[in-house]
Amino acid sequence: MARTGGEDGRLRVVFCHYTADVGGGSDYSLFDLATHLPKERFDCVMVLKTGDPMAGAYRARGIRVEELRMEPPRRALAPMKQLRYFAAFWPSVFRLRRILRELRPGAVHVNTLFNIQGALAAHLEGRPLVWHVRELGGGGSRIFKVLHALVARWATRAVAVSSSVAASLEGCGDRLRLI
Repeated sequence: MARTGGEDGRLRVVFCHYTADVGGGSDYSLFDLATHLPKERFDCVMVLKTGDPMAGAYRARGIRVEELRMEPPRRALAPMKQLRYFAAFWPSVFRLRRILRELRPGAVHVNTLFNIQGALAAHLEGRPLVWHVRELGGGGSRIFKVLHALVARWATRAVAVSSSVAASLEGCGDRLRLI
C-alpha cells in the first residue's frame, strides 16, 4: 500500500468506525489496534460517529479524530431507524470522501461488515481498503450475501476474525486474512 498522506514517510491509515453498540468488542479491539501501531511507521486518523465515547480516548493517545453523523444499519428494524439510516447514508459517504481527499491515506480500514459508507467512500476515492469483518454470516440472509459480495468486490484486503467468518468471505480469494 502506498505511503501517502504523511510527509514524514509514515503510512496514513484512516480508520472508519461506527457502531450500534458503543462500548462493544469491536470498539475495544479497534482501539487496541490503532493505539498499538508503531507511531514511527503509522499515522492513524479515526473517523467516528458523532458523540462516540471512544473519541476522547483516541485524542488522549494523540490520534486525530473526525466525527461524522453516521447511522448504523444494524438493529434498524424500526421504520424510523431505517429512515434515519437511509437519509444519512449518502451525506455521510460524501463527507467521508471529502475527508479522504483531504487526508490522502495510504489505506482505509473499515471496522465491521456493516460499515458500507466507509467502504463505499474508499472505493469511490480509489483508496486501498482493508475491510475488517467480525460478523458471522446471518444464516445465509440476502443482506449478508450482498455485504459479502461487496467485501469481495471492493476490499484490497479482507480480515476475518474467525474461520467461520472467513468461510463466508471465500469470494475474496488470496486477499483474505484470518486473525
